[in-house]
Amino acid sequence: MKLLIGIGICVALFVCIQAAETAVRAPDEFFVGFDTTVKIGDGKIVLKIKRSYAPIGVDRFYELVTLKGGSYYNNNGFFRVIPDFVVQFGIR
Repeated sequence: MKLLIGIGICVALFVCIQAAETAVRAPDEFFVGFDTTVKIGDGKIVLKIKRSYAPIGVDRFYELVTLKGGSYYNNNGFFRVIPDFVVQFGIR
Protein backbone atom coordinates (compact mmCIF):
# COMPACT_ATOMS: atom_id res chain seq x y z
CA MET A 1 0.00 0.00 0.00
CA LYS A 2 2.82 2.43 0.90
CA LEU A 3 4.48 1.68 -2.44
CA LEU A 4 1.29 2.57 -4.32
CA ILE A 5 0.93 5.84 -2.41
CA GLY A 6 4.59 6.67 -3.14
CA ILE A 7 4.10 5.94 -6.85
CA GLY A 8 0.94 8.06 -6.87
CA ILE A 9 2.78 10.98 -5.30
CA CYS A 10 5.62 10.66 -7.83
CA VAL A 11 3.16 10.62 -10.74
CA ALA A 12 1.31 13.64 -9.33
CA LEU A 13 4.58 15.57 -8.94
CA PHE A 14 5.63 14.65 -12.49
CA VAL A 15 2.29 15.87 -13.87
CA CYS A 16 2.58 19.15 -11.93
CA ILE A 17 6.13 19.70 -13.16
CA GLN A 18 5.10 18.98 -16.75
CA ALA A 19 2.14 21.35 -16.47
CA ALA A 20 4.36 24.11 -15.07
CA GLU A 21 6.87 23.65 -17.88
CA THR A 22 4.22 23.84 -20.61
CA ALA A 23 2.18 26.67 -19.07
CA VAL A 24 1.83 30.00 -20.82
CA ARG A 25 4.23 32.66 -19.57
CA ALA A 26 2.59 36.04 -19.15
CA PRO A 27 4.32 39.29 -20.10
CA ASP A 28 6.00 41.13 -17.22
CA GLU A 29 3.13 43.62 -17.26
CA PHE A 30 -0.18 43.74 -19.16
CA PHE A 31 -3.65 45.24 -19.00
CA VAL A 32 -7.00 43.43 -19.04
CA GLY A 33 -10.27 45.24 -19.63
CA PHE A 34 -13.72 44.16 -18.44
CA ASP A 35 -17.10 45.55 -19.44
CA THR A 36 -19.59 45.36 -16.59
CA THR A 37 -23.26 46.10 -16.00
CA VAL A 38 -22.42 48.51 -13.17
CA LYS A 39 -24.59 51.62 -13.46
CA ILE A 40 -21.99 54.01 -12.03
CA GLY A 41 -19.70 55.52 -14.68
CA ASP A 42 -19.28 53.64 -17.93
CA GLY A 43 -19.04 50.18 -16.34
CA LYS A 44 -15.53 49.51 -17.66
CA ILE A 45 -12.73 48.16 -15.48
CA VAL A 46 -9.10 47.96 -16.54
CA LEU A 47 -6.67 45.87 -14.50
CA LYS A 48 -2.93 46.44 -14.61
CA ILE A 49 -1.30 43.06 -14.01
CA LYS A 50 2.34 42.66 -12.92
CA ARG A 51 3.83 39.19 -13.18
CA SER A 52 6.45 39.91 -10.49
CA TYR A 53 3.73 40.07 -7.80
CA ALA A 54 2.54 36.45 -8.30
CA PRO A 55 4.19 34.71 -11.28
CA ILE A 56 2.24 31.43 -11.21
CA GLY A 57 -1.15 33.06 -10.63
CA VAL A 58 -0.53 35.74 -13.27
CA ASP A 59 0.60 33.13 -15.80
CA ARG A 60 -2.65 31.20 -15.25
CA PHE A 61 -4.78 34.36 -15.38
CA TYR A 62 -3.06 35.40 -18.64
CA GLU A 63 -3.67 31.94 -20.08
CA LEU A 64 -7.39 32.18 -19.26
CA VAL A 65 -7.92 35.72 -20.57
CA THR A 66 -6.20 34.86 -23.85
CA LEU A 67 -7.92 31.47 -24.22
CA LYS A 68 -10.44 31.22 -27.07
CA GLY A 69 -10.41 34.90 -27.87
CA GLY A 70 -10.71 35.96 -24.22
CA SER A 71 -14.16 34.47 -23.66
CA TYR A 72 -13.34 32.45 -20.51
CA TYR A 73 -14.53 35.18 -18.14
CA ASN A 74 -17.60 36.22 -20.16
CA ASN A 75 -20.84 36.42 -18.15
CA ASN A 76 -19.11 36.01 -14.79
CA GLY A 77 -19.96 37.99 -11.70
CA PHE A 78 -18.09 40.19 -9.26
CA PHE A 79 -19.00 38.78 -5.87
CA ARG A 80 -17.44 41.24 -3.45
CA VAL A 81 -15.89 44.65 -3.83
CA ILE A 82 -13.92 46.39 -1.12
CA PRO A 83 -13.01 49.85 -2.49
CA ASP A 84 -9.28 50.52 -2.88
CA PHE A 85 -8.46 46.98 -1.78
CA VAL A 86 -9.86 43.90 -3.55
CA VAL A 87 -12.46 42.63 -5.98
CA GLN A 88 -13.39 38.95 -5.98
CA PHE A 89 -14.83 37.55 -9.17
CA GLY A 90 -15.27 34.19 -10.78
CA ILE A 91 -17.50 31.72 -12.48
CA ARG A 92 -21.11 31.49 -11.40
